[in-house]
Amino acid sequence: MTGITSLGVYLPAYRLDRDEIVKVWTGRSTGGTKAVAGYDEDSVTMAVAAVRECMQGSVEDAEGLYFASTTAPYQEKQSAAIIASVVAQPDPDETARNAKLIEDTGKVVMFEINVSCPMPADQSCVGFLMGNDPESCHRQVKVLKKSLSLPVGIKLTPTTHNMVPMAQAAESAGADFLTIGNSVRSFAGVDVKTGLPKLAAYGGYSGPAIKPITQRHVSEVARAVKTPISACGGVTTWEDVVEYMMLGATTVQVCTSIMWQGYGHFQALLKGLEDYMDAEKLESLDQIRGKTLPHITTIEEVAKRPPLVSRVAPERCTNLKRGGCKLCGKVCFYGAIEFSPRLKLIPENCDGCNLCVEICPVGALSLVPAQKKG
Repeated sequence: MTGITSLGVYLPAYRLDRDEIVKVWTGRSTGGTKAVAGYDEDSVTMAVAAVRECMQGSVEDAEGLYFASTTAPYQEKQSAAIIASVVAQPDPDETARNAKLIEDTGKVVMFEINVSCPMPADQSCVGFLMGNDPESCHRQVKVLKKSLSLPVGIKLTPTTHNMVPMAQAAESAGADFLTIGNSVRSFAGVDVKTGLPKLAAYGGYSGPAIKPITQRHVSEVARAVKTPISACGGVTTWEDVVEYMMLGATTVQVCTSIMWQGYGHFQALLKGLEDYMDAEKLESLDQIRGKTLPHITTIEEVAKRPPLVSRVAPERCTNLKRGGCKLCGKVCFYGAIEFSPRLKLIPENCDGCNLCVEICPVGALSLVPAQKKG
């Protein structure tokens, strides 16, 4: 079907009704729901099939009928909410026309404008190229908000040096939510035997490696706008979900890890969140939302702080307890870690880079302020 890129499928484990799902997504929920996620393997498979069929449909099929017929079996399976993602055309009226056809089917609860596809050619002025232009983002949201009765959000591109202007433009146009973000424009590599590209065009890179990129954008945008943020990029564990929430996200999306681990991974994420919230005595994820933001500053400000050096907890360190492990020494390029034969730290050589802390498998190392000499 012309203009549809994907269908976001939201499966509520706690069986929230469709109106409440919309409220959660757009930051208007006042309920006490602790964590919302879920899956039904048959239904999700059915929804994926519907997406594929819609994308293969001809323009003649497009009067909303094809969309309705392919998604109806899925919706009848259980109470689910479908978020339709529409490709932003250069003319926002054309984007709105496609979206209105879908809205008239009565099968969706929200729309997400895609201005972030990483694949278009440079001259096409769609996808991530449009997503780097604040005025284009503003016009797309404004026209769709005027044309539709359902909530409208926009999916922004991480392939940009600064997402904030686009987020602010979308907010000023009345966006109900911001999705941050799409996959990162990239190249798949070269077959060294043939010299041919593994993929002959540029595409999108996703998975755990893009989480730091997405987290940067989420944290910067969260401090600049009030519009609810739906974060997606590199989520594989419940800890990733918590991190995004602490950086200001209202909701979190998952894709690549489901491809890798199957639909049941939704339940693993949900169980981890529930256990975390019980352990921390949290009644709602609102209690941690944005918690990290006040502690983020500039590198210039960090440079003014006292230097940090590594410290070891002997009771945790494998090497100090029984020898063997020397992972931290392998990553230290400053001569701050040596083994003679057991671990010895040399604080005066430590650069505070944190690599040893990150690589320690048992959490025995940490960074602390350096002691003043004398």
